[in-house]
Amino acid sequence: INNSDYKTIIRNSHYYIIAHLSSVVKPGAVRIATTGYTDNGITCSAFENTDGTYAFVLINNNEKSKKITVSDGQRHFAYDVPGKSVTSYRWAKSK
Repeated sequence: INNSDYKTIIRNSHYYIIAHLSSVVKPGAVRIATTGYTDNGITCSAFENTDGTYAFVLINNNEKSKKITVSDGQRHFAYDVPGKSVTSYRWAKSK
């Protein structure tokens, strides 16, 4: 909230990152390691939720989109992450 008028809401990038995290990372989740090649301008975090799902949040600070591949050791998926964006993913662990 803008402290000059207390009516205007100013959202910064942290607002959107927290929204993405809270949509896929559930209470009690544990942060897990990520490995592999990461391009400059890409930041990511992975979590294991207590309900048996994985959560992954990625920030692409680059101007251009970047193709990524995510693997949990059993299955994988690819995605073109738009430039200047935050993306979140959640999927069930393989049985």
